Amino acid sequence: MKIRTMSSLFLGAMLGMAAAPIAQGVVIYSDDFSSAAGLLQGTSPDVAPEGVTWASSPLWNANGTKTAVGSGNAFVPFKPLPGNVYTLSLDVDPKISASNDWFALGFSGTSNVAGAWHTANPTVTSWMLNRENDASTSAVQAFHGPSTGAGTSHDFTPDKVGPVNMQVVLNTQGAQWTTEWLVDGVSIRGPVAASPNFATQYNFVGFSGNNTVTGSIDNFSLTAAADRVAINVFNSGVDANGNVLPVGAFDPHYTITSTPGGPFGSAVVQLNHPAWLANNAAGTPGSSWISTTATGTDNIAPGEYVYETTFDLTNLSGANAQLLIAVAADNSVNILLNGEETGFTHSGFAAFSAPFLITSGFIEGINTLQFVLTNAGTAPNPGGLRVQILGSTTTIPEPGTLSLLGLAIAGLTVRRRRVAVMV
Repeated sequence: MKIRTMSSLFLGAMLGMAAAPIAQGVVIYSDDFSSAAGLLQGTSPDVAPEGVTWASSPLWNANGTKTAVGSGNAFVPFKPLPGNVYTLSLDVDPKISASNDWFALGFSGTSNVAGAWHTANPTVTSWMLNRENDASTSAVQAFHGPSTGAGTSHDFTPDKVGPVNMQVVLNTQGAQWTTEWLVDGVSIRGPVAASPNFATQYNFVGFSGNNTVTGSIDNFSLTAAADRVAINVFNSGVDANGNVLPVGAFDPHYTITSTPGGPFGSAVVQLNHPAWLANNAAGTPGSSWISTTATGTDNIAPGEYVYETTFDLTNLSGANAQLLIAVAADNSVNILLNGEETGFTHSGFAAFSAPFLITSGFIEGINTLQFVLTNAGTAPNPGGLRVQILGSTTTIPEPGTLSLLGLAIAGLTVRRRRVAVMV
């Protein structure tokens, strides 16, 4: 099914319209819903990080149609970082029979697929709806959020009928993030100040069909302006491709430089203790616990263990570098960058910490990231560390190199082709 083709999408080109000038970008997500049959739930977008699938209400079909009444949503994960311009786009063709029938597109902090978009997910923000109601003065509404907060209504003369393209542009380049809303490339609202609270308000992107609406969607995409590049830094317990190593293997990226008994060497990929957050499966993208022993139930001496990994910013900007990190630790950990405290500390092994963003302390050349783990107690007991790099980015200082740039989720690949993206 094709409503309208967005040219060069799979080559990473997404041209911004005059009202919101955006550089050619890198595709984070893309889906033309070309499947012939079946439900959308569990299918993979055409372009997506490895392993990501749609979380969707059964009201949505894999071919982009909604043929049954009821409210239902579909989401994929996305967490923006400062310093970028993200464009979320979808072609919609809703068929309505009531004023509360509409299709919606936007950002959300949660991903509940059943129920109305804005009530099942009250953290939805920077979103818009299209009810394609020729008799209404609010055929399109744009919401700052959360939910229906700070909404505005818009109509068109002449009325727009048939497929319509909706875009929500999230600009995180300045200290104050902004959102702009466009219909068929024309700005209808914004830029409006948006919240940079990505930990609670920007965890997913998706779309919705409300009430008794039926119809079709096409050409879902999320792109980012191509003005940044990935930093080659790895999760704990993975190989050069970002896939989890088998238990007992030596981690090629993390070294334990100090223990209560002296230097150790390469960290060992560790089978998690039953009480810990479970490792990702060996051979798949993700991360694993690491320690001085291969079994999480083994006892190790109490005291400090310094885990160290390095990454290279040669010919890249240290001033513009950013890392978004989450960790789990038994018992506690603090992070240093190039020997300086970052201000991050965390205790807990049942789940990852909240994401922590490092924006300073980088240097051009080799950078050293240290995780100082404290194994509490006075007698030997289990201990380990797990590191997840959620995002990494910097810029190339020299002019004339923008064509080489992209964004990255460290260690992830995409279907159909490899693309470096930041989410």
